[in-house]
Amino acid sequence: MDDKVALFDMDGTIADYTLQMRRDLARLGSEQIPERLHGEEIPDWLEARKNIVSSQIGWWRNLPVISSGIEILTLCKEIGFGIHILTQGPRSKPSAWGEKLQWCEDKVLPIDPNYGITVTRNGKGLHYGRVLVDDWPPFMEAWLKHRPRGLGLMPVSPENEGFSHHQVIRYNPENWRTSQLEHSLMRVYNRNPRESV
Repeated sequence: MDDKVALFDMDGTIADYTLQMRRDLARLGSEQIPERLHGEEIPDWLEARKNIVSSQIGWWRNLPVISSGIEILTLCKEIGFGIHILTQGPRSKPSAWGEKLQWCEDKVLPIDPNYGITVTRNGKGLHYGRVLVDDWPPFMEAWLKHRPRGLGLMPVSPENEGFSHHQVIRYNPENWRTSQLEHSLMRVYNRNPRESV
């Protein structure tokens, strides 16, 4: 197996869960939607409405694309990385698992016909890759615990405000292409299997 793998989260990284959720909550008449849609401080009424929205058949399959995430995925493919989608599946919505695959078949397959996908319920810490692109700090931290030479890429969002780690490059989704990000991807791709970074 080629060990030069780039792992990509879906929701908040390549698929715009937040944009679609905000649109649909507004259609339900939700006012004063908090800046953060995830976390322990989310009120019960918001969780209930989010559940109504994301339980609709086809909702996950039709999430909009996050251009910066797809562009980084394309760059990783061009560098030579194997692309693997690593996404958390909602336990209470088994249909979402299949819809996530359908989304990838529509959006990722044209970029990499050989892409892999794992829909998980137990986090992402034990999954192998040289790179993880993910917007959620707990998933990134768990993965980095097992990948001392791995590279994390994280789109800046309200959900990860203040997160920092020496192995993670936080990028602005509106202006993601920097020499630091591209150089870091090339360095991680070209390093020898046991070479330190």
